[in-house]
Amino acid sequence: MRIILPVDSRVKNTQGFILVNLISGDQQEYPTQESFPFSRRGFRGGVIHDGCIYVCNSFSVKAYRVENSADKFNFFEIWQLQQPEWLLGKAANADLHALHFDTSRNILLLANSFMDSLDEISLDGRFLGRKFLWETSDRVLDLVKVRNPNAPDLCHFNHISMAFGQTFLTLGNLNASGKGAVLHLETGRFVIENLDRPHDGVFWNDEFWITETSAYKLRLYSNISKIEDFQREGYRTIDLSSHVNETDKFWCRGLYVTDTKVFVGCSQFQDRLNEELQTPPSHILEIDKKSGNVLKKINIPGSTIIQQPVLYSLLPY
Repeated sequence: MRIILPVDSRVKNTQGFILVNLISGDQQEYPTQESFPFSRRGFRGGVIHDGCIYVCNSFSVKAYRVENSADKFNFFEIWQLQQPEWLLGKAANADLHALHFDTSRNILLLANSFMDSLDEISLDGRFLGRKFLWETSDRVLDLVKVRNPNAPDLCHFNHISMAFGQTFLTLGNLNASGKGAVLHLETGRFVIENLDRPHDGVFWNDEFWITETSAYKLRLYSNISKIEDFQREGYRTIDLSSHVNETDKFWCRGLYVTDTKVFVGCSQFQDRLNEELQTPPSHILEIDKKSGNVLKKINIPGSTIIQQPVLYSLLPY
């Protein structure tokens, strides 16, 4: 069982992929080149479709053809899309955050955090259009009226999922409050609220899993087959806080769900102002769905090539 990690190596301002065998823990690193000289290199979210991996960094979207030969992977760059407005923003350009493949329209959906928008991109690298979240949701529009001037964005939009033909967006930090929500795009409603800095929301059959980053928790909503099912009371919580201490903080980003297990990417907490990091490395937790117990911890330490990587997406390959 192998996954590809698009990674952000902030210390050396590099980006690349790490191939991880979830059974043995073996890892292979594949750094990539960057054509554009813009700040804050580093891959964020990604998605695999039809032998290609599509990834975003803070200022562009890139496509690679993935080939596997003699157990060695090769990543061949196909195209790179850059928009002038993606250079806007504060510390991280437009903070492009995640990609999702829309099977119904055969296009890519991009979470544009700084602009609070859902951007649409073709599989051959053309910009198709943009939906501002305040145009589709009155709840997001209300934030415009009381906007915190210190907030870099309205909602810190950071993840996209689709199920039963509907689109669900994870909003990680509403008006810099530390609280987030899950937005149903088609109606503009918040179907889940009062989340602690949520990041990834992933459907698996009729399950919906979501990470609460600042609370170090996983939430599981079961028997979800339509949006009305979110109105039912109750959800299950898997508490990961026992794996955290004062010096071992991490961001819960990246979910891979199977029939019996869920894998959570736990990124090393990094202070942009301090490159001398003493925190433990990023890692992946393998969790038993039934018991909620952590079965294995796989460290992702990086190397001199990709130093101190942080994780955004766990892509099965």
